[in-house]
Amino acid sequence: MKKKFNVEKIKKKVISRYPLMVSLIDNVELIVFESQDAQDTAFTDGKSIYFNSKFLDTLDEKEQVFVFAHELAHIALDHIMRSDGKDPYLWNIATDAVINQELLRDRLSMPEGCINIKEALSRSAEWVYKKLEQKRQELQQKNAENGQGNQNDNDQPQNSQGGQGGQGNQNGQGQSSQNSQGGQSGQSGQQGGQGGQSGGQN
Repeated sequence: MKKKFNVEKIKKKVISRYPLMVSLIDNVELIVFESQDAQDTAFTDGKSIYFNSKFLDTLDEKEQVFVFAHELAHIALDHIMRSDGKDPYLWNIATDAVINQELLRDRLSMPEGCINIKEALSRSAEWVYKKLEQKRQELQQKNAENGQGNQNDNDQPQNSQGGQGGQGNQNGQGQSSQNSQGGQSGQSGQQGGQGGQSGGQN
């Protein structure tokens, strides 16, 4: 059942679920904004977490907890700093995939359409990223052999809808959440420097 997003209420539920994260949560600025853009879901710049209330209001409370925990995990795992030298699109998918599998293992309720790569469970984001790079190279080679030239965006390796990218898309350096439309989730849209990878649920 859809539930109007109350960031303080969801924060308390996440702390209850992950008490060891309370210090991190208390030092993260939580910013709720309103946007009609479907790519704007939730995202982080490594210091703050941005929540689009229009998106969060479409989820039930358990899914809202998932999105909050997802974005928090991007900060805890230092995904933005670890993104140096990597393709933002693939890195967003890789980080979203790893986080989502861990949250699913914790029996949290993932919103529909988020990245769900089962082999990412207990793997590092770098390991998943390498696999995605290999897949993209295989697709590029196949396209070249078929005379199609360079691979376009639609050929990018992507699972289920992309990233917690959508996990949100990224317009800079942030990690998006769940709506995979781009780079860092999540739950990935980002405003400014993504929100400071990502979608969004991602």
